[in-house]
Amino acid sequence: MPALSKERNLLQMLLVWMLDQESSVQSNYSADLGRFAQELDGKFPRAKAEYLRKKLIGEDSYSMFADAQFVHLEAIDNDGWMLPILSIRWNFAAKPIEFRVRVALFLLSRAGSEADTQAIAFRIEAREGMIGVHCYPHAQLIRQWEIGSTRFAIPSPQWLPMSFPAWPMDCSEASPVGLLVAVFVTLYGANFIGRVSAAPFRAQLVPYLKAIRYLQRSS
Repeated sequence: MPALSKERNLLQMLLVWMLDQESSVQSNYSADLGRFAQELDGKFPRAKAEYLRKKLIGEDSYSMFADAQFVHLEAIDNDGWMLPILSIRWNFAAKPIEFRVRVALFLLSRAGSEADTQAIAFRIEAREGMIGVHCYPHAQLIRQWEIGSTRFAIPSPQWLPMSFPAWPMDCSEASPVGLLVAVFVTLYGANFIGRVSAAPFRAQLVPYLKAIRYLQRSS
């Protein structure tokens, strides 16, 4: 499937670019934020650029969750610092395509000297089958995360529901790139589109950006 091969290549370019963005700002982190990031490094091993290239291009079906590999993203300076970490599971041979992103936002309280490691986490997924209650791209809350064969309880309220609400995601139901762009816009706002415009693969992203209705301006 040539079109899907191009999309898989674009996926790895986008993720590697996000790795580079995070790496370029690490030196600007405060001492507290830097220590917090190092603490999370010990719990969630960082995926390397070469790993992402190899797996996304070479593996039709794969789980970063099971392999205990995570993408550490640039910290978000809102509501107290938040450090986002994500991992992905995919099956490009499935019909419809299986593409599941799990994102945890670990919060560093600005008040006081101790890190507040409370978190909130989501799974963002392509549609699940042709019929059923989740047969559309959606996002749901989660309370735990698999790291290899271990289930890691995310430090969030354990009463949070995990099946519903299942918020619809405005992206092509068959587009992993569209879903991932929606994740990054959710984390960084519309400013993410302006920033990614400097990436060398910007032209390849244009069709996916045009399909996102919430970014379009009415005349």
